[in-house]
Amino acid sequence: MSLAEETYLGIDIGGTKTNIGLVDAKGTVLTQKKTATSIKSGPQWAEENIQSIIEDTKEVVATLSDNQQIRSIGIGVPGTVNWDLGKVVFAPNLHWRNIPIRDIFASVFGVPVFVGQDTQAAAWGEFLYGAGQGLQDIACITIGTGIGCGLVISGHLYRGHFGTAGEIGHTVVEKEGLPCNCGRNGCMEVYASGTAILNRFKVAVEAGQKTSILEHRQLDELTTFDIFAGAEAHDLLAQEIIGSAVEYLSMALTNLINLFGPEAVILSGGIGEQRALYVEPLIQRTYARIYSILVDKIKITPAKLGANAPLIGAAMLFRDAPHQGNKGKGDLSC
Repeated sequence: MSLAEETYLGIDIGGTKTNIGLVDAKGTVLTQKKTATSIKSGPQWAEENIQSIIEDTKEVVATLSDNQQIRSIGIGVPGTVNWDLGKVVFAPNLHWRNIPIRDIFASVFGVPVFVGQDTQAAAWGEFLYGAGQGLQDIACITIGTGIGCGLVISGHLYRGHFGTAGEIGHTVVEKEGLPCNCGRNGCMEVYASGTAILNRFKVAVEAGQKTSILEHRQLDELTTFDIFAGAEAHDLLAQEIIGSAVEYLSMALTNLINLFGPEAVILSGGIGEQRALYVEPLIQRTYARIYSILVDKIKITPAKLGANAPLIGAAMLFRDAPHQGNKGKGDLSC
């Protein structure tokens, strides 16, 4: 098989950054480009945001050698997707609704385009080439701007009839809790994600009830990773906020494991790379909570592909296309 037949393009659209890259059939990233995701609310801005991603994609395509040709494009987005229509139904952190992204990209690049949720793409990448290799049933939790979950069941991506399966970030953990971008209140995402850690830290400092070694900094300039750096420097408030996030996600993972019973739960995403302060305590707390007979059977582990898991998985979405194409799908257009 020629090299031209072995080149695929993946696009991972995140809440804060977009990762675009060429991937070969072995899951190796050949070249990539990372850019900030432009997020502005309103239909007119969605078109502008997509056009910006298209221009960045053209730059990556321009790096192809003469004997390379893209077989397909896979796009992972942080929201609900209608697989059959290639449409983004609702991406709350991007403020996108009913965006026909498959048709837009196909009209520009002239190759087959497959669209899936970014967390599903991450799960697919880890299943094919990472911590899920050799398994059949996995859950991959992506912890970053938001929190999502991709499910692989019996060796295939599971999306649910309406494409909403895996929305663990929008499971309710607090009655009448904090407001979420999805339009509801009390979602786990607003208590345990990277964005939640930053926002809850700022609220605590502004309330003046807690002190922090970071409080001399301009709050609007702080990042989530500043909070982790503060925790490493023994900032008690930062440690408290991160510890609370771990507790909330641990409860959600416990419920997921007890309900689904996967062979592995894989922890991915930017915050998923914070091993000592977030991942290791999360694993310990979850093992302490799950159904006792599962403790020595289920693997809870960091992802192997790192931040490129959703990029690689997106590029390989075509590999699940025959399976998904034979299933009926509900339409959640809104």
